[in-house]
This record gives sequence, structure tokens and C-alpha cells, in this order.
Amino acid sequence: IDLTKEINRKTVLNKLNLSAPKGRIHGLIGSNGAGKTTTLKILSGLIPPTSGIARINNYDVQRTPELAKQYIGYVPENPRLYGALTVRETLEFVASLNSVPRDAAEIKIEHYLSSFNLHQLEDEYTKNLSRGEAQRVLLSSMLVHEPLVLLLDEPFYTLDPHSQRVFREILRRKRDNGTTILVATHLLDLAERLCDSITLLSKGNTLFDGTLTEVKKKFGQLSLEDMYIDLTDDEAVN
Repeated sequence: IDLTKEINRKTVLNKLNLSAPKGRIHGLIGSNGAGKTTTLKILSGLIPPTSGIARINNYDVQRTPELAKQYIGYVPENPRLYGALTVRETLEFVASLNSVPRDAAEIKIEHYLSSFNLHQLEDEYTKNLSRGEAQRVLLSSMLVHEPLVLLLDEPFYTLDPHSQRVFREILRRKRDNGTTILVATHLLDLAERLCDSITLLSKGNTLFDGTLTEVKKKFGQLSLEDMYIDLTDDEAVN
């Protein structure tokens, strides 16, 4: 509610009001510097807002972080893994950290190793992985403990086309099972195909917030890219 963040006296997020109910994929859309990453960092509890309230499953992220964070699966834009662990050890460690029973963890680990084509890398140390491979491991480690709220910062950027398709289908199934999914991206064509609703951001300000049906009703047949460029005049989408 009214999330605002100031950094070095500059407002990078200005009174954002965002609501993402269960069973919805909501897109945070905008170019670099729009405020997408700042929003996800506030919601995940990594940074505090200058003002406003962030809630996850009705728990205040600042006042009761331990309660809010138990529902969250967060994927930052730049993946960081424990380089001294193998791929399989990484998934086992995250499952253990989140108290996933051993038998259930093994089933989930096998499922995501297969889904993301990681079996041939399961004994490889994560420090030796390419960025795209590391992203697949990071996504798998997030999914293995079945969080109810997914906060995803540019999750598709380094994925190959096959992995992108796999992950889109996983997200749709999660949504259909009641998971709340917040995806920050500047890939507007992907957002249009994936998201049920969107918040358009530009330089920390909200330009539009609503469902894709409301987008079409307000802007007709304009694509998200055309609509964004129209709303931001000459601002480049990058």
C-alpha cells in the first residue's frame, strides 16, 4: 500500500499500490529503472520501503518478516548459488532448509531436474555453470519447496527457448493451483502471453494497473509494447 522508496534523495518508487490475489500471474512491466526490482526487493524483505506497507499473505513484511517470508519464493535478476555445492546438493540443501520431508524432496528434485534438463549436470559444481544453467538451477531450487508466492525478477532473460516454454507451463500450473505469481520483466510480448494482469511502471510511477481484459478495453488492439511506448512518449523499451 502506497509503497515508496527513495535512494539518495531520488524517488525510485512512488506510492505503488499493488494487489495480486491467489491464482493470478501479475506482471510488473517497464524498462530498466522503472522500479520493478525495487518493488520485488521490498516485497521479499531485502530492503525496507521509505514509506508504505508491504504484505505477503496478510503478513507485514517489515513487522513480521519471519511469517511473511515463509510463503515466498524469490528469484533475483542475477542468480547467486553456493559454488561449492553440486546442482543436486543445492536442491537438497534448499529443500532441507525449508523443512521439506526427505521423500517428498527427492520426488520434487527428480521432477525439476528432469523438467529443466539438468540430470546431466546434477554432479557439476554450480560455480562451473553458465548463467543460463545457473538460472535453471535457481528456478528449480525455488520451486522445490512449493512456495505460495513467487517473486520473479526477469526470470526468462537467460533461459533458452525450451526452458522458457517449460517454465511458462510450470507457472501456469502453479497459478491454476492457487499460487500467487509476480513477474517483473521488460519482455513485453512474453508478459502479454503469460500474465493475467499487469502494472505498468515508468520511472517509479504507475501508468496502468489492471487485467489484460481491462488493457484491451482501454487501449483497443494496441500491444503492450505499443501501449507502453505510447504512454511513455519517446522512452526506449530496453
